[in-house]
Amino acid sequence: MKIQPKDYIPPKSNSIYVYKCTNNERFTFKRYIEYFNDDKIQVRYDNGINSFVNVYEYTPDGIKLCYYTGKSLYRQDFTTHTGCINNYLIKDPISKDNIWILSDGSKRCITNKNAKVRTHLSYYNSAIEVTTISKNKSQFSVNYYVLGIGLV
Repeated sequence: MKIQPKDYIPPKSNSIYVYKCTNNERFTFKRYIEYFNDDKIQVRYDNGINSFVNVYEYTPDGIKLCYYTGKSLYRQDFTTHTGCINNYLIKDPISKDNIWILSDGSKRCITNKNAKVRTHLSYYNSAIEVTTISKNKSQFSVNYYVLGIGLV
C-alpha cells in the first residue's frame, strides 16, 4: 500500500500534542484537532498567549494549508471556508528532493525520508524532513512528520 501525505497528518480526535522548545519558551505550544471531515482538518495552535487556527485540506496530491486565522479566541468551525491558499505542507510524491513553490515564492522540499528525531516523548527513526526556504533565502525552517502521528 502506497503511503500518502494524509498518513503523516492523520485526523485524530481527542488528542493534544505539546511541543516544548528547550531554548526558548516562546516557541512552546499545544496543538489539537478541533474539527475534521473527509477532506479537511482544523487544527488549533495555542502558546498560552495567542491562539490561532489552521485548516488543512487533504487533496490527491498532498496536504495544503487552506485557511488560517490570525488570533482566534473562540471555537468555530472553519472547515467549510472556500478558496484555499495552496501552500502545501507535504506534497506527493513522498520522495527525497521533491520540491514545490509556496504562494509567497518560498520553496519547500522533502530533504530526508528517513530522518531520525528524538523528542522528550520518544525516538523516531523514520520521519520525513520538510525544509522551507524563504524567497530571498534569508530564513529557513525544518519540520519533521512521523507516519500516523504528524508534526513532532
